[in-house]
Amino acid sequence: MARHADPGPTGGAVVGRDGRRPMTVPRPSAGLRALLMAAIVAAAVGVGLWASQGSASAQAPAANAITTELRPGWNVIGWLGSDTTVADLFRAIPALELVAAWDAEAGRYAWGRRDGKTPSSLEQLPRGQGLYLRLAGTETVQWTRPAADGVVLLRLHAGHNLVTWGGPDGMPVEEALDWLGDAVVGASRWNADTRESERYRPGASAAANTLRTLNHGDALWVRLSEDASWWQSGTAGTEFVFEEPLRPAAEAALRAEVASVLAFFYEHYGLEPVDLVVNTVRDLSTGANAWVGEITVGRRIYDTPQPDFPIAHEYFHVLQFHWAETPTNFFELPNWLVEGTAVYAEDVYEGQRLGWTGDRTRAHWWQWSTALGLESVPLDHWVFDHGGRGDGRVRVGYDVGALATDWVVRRAAALSTGGRFEPLESPELVARADHDAHMEFFRLLPESASWEAAFATAFGIAVDDFYEAFGEYRTALAAQYLPHLADDRDEPQLLVLGEIPSDTRTLLRAQFDTAQEIFRDRFASGPVDYTVFVAADQRSSADYTVLVAAEQRSAKMMRAHFGGAPESALTGGICQLTITGFFLSLTLANCEGEQLADLLGGYHFDTVLSRLLPAERFIRALPGYEPPGPHWLQLATRGYAVSAYRDAVGIGTLDEARRARAQIARGMAEPLSSLTALSDPGPLPDEAAEAVSFLAGDWLVARAGEPAIFEYYRLLESTGSWQQAFQSAFGITIDDFYREFAAHRAAIAPPEAPEEPDGPRLVLLGEFDSWLKATLPARFEAVQAFYGDRLGGEPVDYTVYIAATPRVAAEHRDAVGDDVGGGGFWKICWSLPRDWEGPLVIVASCAGLTRTTEVLGWFHYEQVLRELTPPDPWPDSHSLHMLRGCYWLDLGLREYAERTFFDSLELEDLDRLRPGLAARASRAEGTLSDFEHYPPGPYWSRAVPDRDAEVLSFLAAELLVARAGERAIYEYYRLRQSAANWQDAFEAAFGITIDDFYQEFAAYRAAGFES
Repeated sequence: MARHADPGPTGGAVVGRDGRRPMTVPRPSAGLRALLMAAIVAAAVGVGLWASQGSASAQAPAANAITTELRPGWNVIGWLGSDTTVADLFRAIPALELVAAWDAEAGRYAWGRRDGKTPSSLEQLPRGQGLYLRLAGTETVQWTRPAADGVVLLRLHAGHNLVTWGGPDGMPVEEALDWLGDAVVGASRWNADTRESERYRPGASAAANTLRTLNHGDALWVRLSEDASWWQSGTAGTEFVFEEPLRPAAEAALRAEVASVLAFFYEHYGLEPVDLVVNTVRDLSTGANAWVGEITVGRRIYDTPQPDFPIAHEYFHVLQFHWAETPTNFFELPNWLVEGTAVYAEDVYEGQRLGWTGDRTRAHWWQWSTALGLESVPLDHWVFDHGGRGDGRVRVGYDVGALATDWVVRRAAALSTGGRFEPLESPELVARADHDAHMEFFRLLPESASWEAAFATAFGIAVDDFYEAFGEYRTALAAQYLPHLADDRDEPQLLVLGEIPSDTRTLLRAQFDTAQEIFRDRFASGPVDYTVFVAADQRSSADYTVLVAAEQRSAKMMRAHFGGAPESALTGGICQLTITGFFLSLTLANCEGEQLADLLGGYHFDTVLSRLLPAERFIRALPGYEPPGPHWLQLATRGYAVSAYRDAVGIGTLDEARRARAQIARGMAEPLSSLTALSDPGPLPDEAAEAVSFLAGDWLVARAGEPAIFEYYRLLESTGSWQQAFQSAFGITIDDFYREFAAHRAAIAPPEAPEEPDGPRLVLLGEFDSWLKATLPARFEAVQAFYGDRLGGEPVDYTVYIAATPRVAAEHRDAVGDDVGGGGFWKICWSLPRDWEGPLVIVASCAGLTRTTEVLGWFHYEQVLRELTPPDPWPDSHSLHMLRGCYWLDLGLREYAERTFFDSLELEDLDRLRPGLAARASRAEGTLSDFEHYPPGPYWSRAVPDRDAEVLSFLAAELLVARAGERAIYEYYRLRQSAANWQDAFEAAFGITIDDFYQEFAAYRAAGFES
C-alpha cells in the first residue's frame, strides 16, 4: 500500500483572510534543485514513512488554538493562523529545521531551511496552507498554534492541493467536499498512528473510502479536475429558525444557498458574514427585516419541491442596514436605490453562478425597466415608496434601479483608476472590491450630512447630474436594442430572425403592413413606432439581445413560481414576449397561424393606446388595473378593432364575429352598465362580458364611425371625465347610449329557449356508425351509474359534446361561438387540463373510444368534486384543489376511482395489474407522507403525476377503501367542507388517524402489499 498520495504535476493555492490572492510560493533556484532532489523524491513518494500527521492529536478549537504533538522527523500539519512568515515558525518551534509547502501553480515543493545554507524558496505561509515540518532530535514537542478566528475560504486549482480544513471537528468528508462538487477527484490525509494515508474518492465503496471525517486543522491533499473555491465556513454566524419542520431536501437546499451567498460576498468583496437569522414562515412571502438582521423565507419553501430562494437579494438588504446603522439613514433613501442595489447584487451573484453575460443581464434590466416608458417615467419617479405601491410600478423600479446601480458602479470604478467611462460599453459584470461603490454608499451614510452627499462621494457625481446623465443613457440604450428607435422614422419595423420560408415571410409582411394601413387609414390612429421581432425558433430568437433578456427574465420568474425546472424547459413554449409601445417578439415554432395575426393586430392597437393616453391613465389600463373609462368600453374598442383587422387579413369576417358574439350574448339579462370595473367585472362570465362589449363597440362604430374609437382616447386628456370624452367622440350621452343599446341588444340577441332539465347531457355531433352511435351513450350511462350509484356521488349538471370529426367540432364552435361556458372548447385528441371548466368537446376520430371513455369518467368525477370541495379563499392560488387535502390522498382516490371504473367495464383487469403495481411500489423512493404537498405549478400541470407518487397513492387508496368502503371516497370530500383540516375529515371518513394509517401502510408495504 502506498504511504502517501503522489502530489502530481499541479496543485492549488490559497487565499488570505482579506480574500486576496496570496503571494505565490517562489520556485527553487536552479542551483538548489540538485541538492533538494532527494528530499523532493522522498516527500513525493515516501515521506509518510517518518511523517507525523498533526491531527492525530489535534484538539477541537478551544480558546482559538489547536495543540498538536509534533514528533521527531516529518509531520504534516495545517496552518489556520493569519498570514505569517517561515521565520516566525522557526522561532516558535526551536527543534524545527525544515519546512516544505506544495506550490500548486508551480507544481513542485517550496522549502524553508533554518540553517540558511541555501536560499529559501518558501518565505510566506498563507492562511489555509498545508505544511510538512521536519523536527530534529528525539523528543516530541507540544505545539499550540492558532485555530481559525474567522471564515475560511481557499482557492484551489486543478490537480493536487495541500491545504487545511478550517471547518468544525468531525465533519463527514463527503459534506466537507460537497462544496467543490464534481470537481473532486479524490482526497487523502496522512495518519501518523497507522503510518498510512486515509483516502476518499467519490463513488468508491465504503471499504475503499477510509477517510471519513475531518477535524479542525487537518492537513490534507485534495485533487481536483478544475479550479474551484472551497468555502469551509458553511453558514457561519447564521441562526436558522423554522416555524414548521422542513422537508430534509428543502432544509438542505436553504442552508446550501445561504452558505453560497455568504461565500460569494466574502470571496468577491472581502465581506465577512454578519450575524444573521433565517427563519421560515408558511403564511408569509420571502423578505428581509433588515433592521434586525433577519431573512424570512415564506410559503414557497413549504409548497414547492425545488424552490428558489432570493437570499442574495435579501442578504444585501441586511448588509445595507448593517452599514446604514439607523432607520433614519435607511428609510429616507430613494426606493430605486434601496431595491436597485439589491437587485444588482442579486443578479451579479446569479450571473456568476449561471454564466450570464453582462449584455444579457443589462438587457433584462433595461427591458423590464422600460415597461412604463422612457421619458414619461424617469428614474426619480421611484423615490420614496418603501410601503409597497400596489400598482405594479415598484417591480419596474427594482430593475431600473439595478440598471442605474450598474451605471454608477462602472463609472466609479473607471474614475478610481483614472480610466474613461463609456456608458454604452457593455463589459462583463465585475464582482470584486474595486467595483463596490454601491456598498461604499451605504457605508458612508452614518458619517454623511445627507444621502445625497454620500451618493456624490461614493459615486463621484451629484444626484441631479446623475439623473440627467442616466436618462440620456436609457434613451441611447433603447436605440441600441430596438431598431425603430435608432432611425428617424416614426413607424414600426419588422425584423425576421432565422430561416423562415419565403411564403411565410411574405404573409407576415402582408399582415404587418395591413395592421399599419387599417389603423392609419380606417381608424385614423396616428403614427406609432415599435419593433416586431419574428423568430423561426428559440435558437433564432437567441440571436437578439432583447429576446434573450426577455426569455431569461421569464425563465427566472417561472422558476421562482414553479420550482427548479431548467431554463430551456421553461422558455421552450413561449409564443410572444411584449412590452407595449416598444417591442413585440414572436416565435413561429410556438405560435399558431391565426394567433400570429391576432397578436400583430392586438399589439398595434395597444401601442396606439399607449401613445394616445396620458401616462398615468395608461398605467391604469394595464392588465390588473382600472382602465380609463368603464371596463366594457375597453373590451368594446379593442374587440372591434382586432376583429376588423382579422377581417382585413382574411381570417374571419366582421359579420361572423357579430353572429358569434350575438349567440353568446343570448339569454344574458345583465345590463352593459354592470361591466364597469376590471377589478369587479360584474355578474357576467368573461366570455359573455366580452361578447356583449363587442356588440356595444360595433353599435358605437355604426353610429360614429371607426375613427371615433381612438378619438375617444385622445379626448380623455382634454376633457374633464370619460363621460364627456364619450359624448364628444360618439355623439351620445352615456345614459342615452345605455338605453338605446339595450333595445339594440334585445333585437340582435333574443333570449334562448328554456333550458333543458338538470343533469348530465350527451350530445353527438355529426355522423357515427351504428355501433359507435349505440356504444357512446352506453358508456355515458355507465359513467353515471358507477360514479353516482356505486360511489354515491352528488347529482351534477353538465354537457358533453362528442364530435365525429374535427371539422364537425369546428363547425359547432363557429355556430355557437368561442369560449362557451367559461372554459371554452378543448379538442380531446391527446390531453386535457385537470381543472377544465365549461362544456366538454371530444373529437372521437382522434381520441378513440378508450380515451373518450377515460375522459368521460374523469370529467364526471371532477364535476362531483367541484360540488363537494369548499370554495377557495385565496384568489391567487393555483386551484381550489389545494383545499382538498394532501396530494397523495387526492391523487390516490382519483386513481382508485378511474381504475375501478375501467375494471367494471372490463377494459382493465385490476387483479392482473395489481402484482405489477405492487412490485413497482416496492421500488419507489420515499414514504407516503413525502407526497403530502402538492407539486409546483397550476393543477393542470399535474396531469402526469410522479410515478412513485401515483403507484403509492393508488395502493394507499385501495387500502383505505378496503377499510371503509368505496362510498367513503366522496364522503371524505363531504366531510372536508366542515372539518377544521383534512386530517380530521380523513379520520371521520376512513375510521383511522392519519398517523396510524401511515404506520399501517408502511407495514402493508413491507409485507409486499399482500392482504
